[in-house]
Amino acid sequence: MRSDRSCRFPFHCLVLVLALAGFLPARGTPTTVWVDDCAGIGAGTQGNPYCKIQTAVCNIKTTGGTINVLPGTYLEALRVPANITIISTDGPAVTTLNATGKPCAAADFCALGSQATCSAVYFGSAAGTTSRIEGIRITNTGGGIEQAADSSKIGAGITVFDSSPTITRNEIVGNTIVSPTYKLYYGGGIYVNGSNHTVPCRPVITKNLIQGHVVDPPAGSVTSHSLAGGGGIYIGINASALLTGNTIKANRAGTVATLNQLSGGGGVQVCSRVTVAETKISGNLFTGNFVADAGGGIALDEYIPGTGAVEPSRGTLDNNIFETNSADDGAAIDVAESKAKIYHNTIHNNTARDSGGGVYFGAPVTASNVAEFVNNLVTSNQATGTGGGGAFFFEPSTTSVVRYSDLWGNTPTNVGGAKTDANYIGLNGVISVDPLYVNRNAVPPDFHLQAASPVADVGDNTVATALLTDYDGAPRIQNKDGNGVATVDMGAFELSPDFDGDGIPDWQDPDQDNDGVANASDCAPLNRTISQ
Repeated sequence: MRSDRSCRFPFHCLVLVLALAGFLPARGTPTTVWVDDCAGIGAGTQGNPYCKIQTAVCNIKTTGGTINVLPGTYLEALRVPANITIISTDGPAVTTLNATGKPCAAADFCALGSQATCSAVYFGSAAGTTSRIEGIRITNTGGGIEQAADSSKIGAGITVFDSSPTITRNEIVGNTIVSPTYKLYYGGGIYVNGSNHTVPCRPVITKNLIQGHVVDPPAGSVTSHSLAGGGGIYIGINASALLTGNTIKANRAGTVATLNQLSGGGGVQVCSRVTVAETKISGNLFTGNFVADAGGGIALDEYIPGTGAVEPSRGTLDNNIFETNSADDGAAIDVAESKAKIYHNTIHNNTARDSGGGVYFGAPVTASNVAEFVNNLVTSNQATGTGGGGAFFFEPSTTSVVRYSDLWGNTPTNVGGAKTDANYIGLNGVISVDPLYVNRNAVPPDFHLQAASPVADVGDNTVATALLTDYDGAPRIQNKDGNGVATVDMGAFELSPDFDGDGIPDWQDPDQDNDGVANASDCAPLNRTISQ
């Protein structure tokens, strides 16, 4: 059963403010400069570029501007102020930032700081809402920022604190946290947090590859466990990140054999308690992530401050795919004290070594702090231990809302723990049918729905109208059968009809009935015999 590895005592928030905060300089006319992995200094022009990215940052920190990064390998750790865009000219395949063994930059962005190892990229409070990094391969072995106050180390790849940068189209890979003394590790790939949940940091993290990160601290003691949170990404209590369109793959939190260690969120751990600007995790692929304890794909965890009160995590988790993730409990998703909204996800072929091959629903301290689970597909997941529940495992007194979802082909049963299949299947729109994926055995699997899918046009429109699009960006809600009544489909993909069979989905087809008259001029766009 799941052990308590909640988001406790985040003293690192205070330490980051005191030790790493920068100051916003006066701004002038934005500047464009160039960087190459050359020897020497350079002048920042295209013909004579700077030789380090941080040198470019230092030189344009007052005016702001764009740093064009030419192909090469940059052996440094970066600290980024506001109004700075760092973008590669040729993409992450040929442009690498390797911060292994590199010290942090100082608060003036121009000198080296005192920490011998750092995050590869640090967006502190000085970064504001206008900084950006794009198109770079970011890696860092044994990195992260040390937080002496709570003996933690955070963010080997990227640390975001009290700022809202854009992080896009990067390959953030192979970042690992290592510390000879500290035993609390958070966010192997990306760490996000802030100092105030009423004014949260809100970074945009989109279209990145987030792969191969490790948070695996040494053993703790019986009275003081070591903690591993967020192998790929950690979203802290005062953050409301926008995590969209990423591939979150083969990340790890913890090791089964390590004694007195607690771990949560092989792919992502969410501790956000923010209500003013909701965390949104949408359109991501979670695949092959591992956690020793709970939440192979994602862990939605509560925050327990020093007062002992429990605050639920929050956010919307929609249009994501979870496949081949593994955990002791909750191989795809672990739900602790959380008011998360879990809509329109496809959860397939995940494996729990104990309970909840798809989702593990923990018992909240406050009865109303429960997740809402609607319009999801939970198929062919396995729970191989004694706890059971291939699709769901419920702890006693859990009352999470489950509606309009398909639980099919999960073993040893669909529902385990304090509930059974009879408590859900056949009630509140919950069904158990083969959803008819296009090809669930392909490599990679194709989870689009076939035209005859029984999970099309049977979802709950009340939670779908705010989503607007599906995993592909196709519109929700579409009218599969053309009867004039549009009902949403279950899962991450909305079935896109192709009325005239020309291979162009109707929502992209300018002439849906192929009668030679554009839809905009056709009084009957789904009737080939009528156009006037």
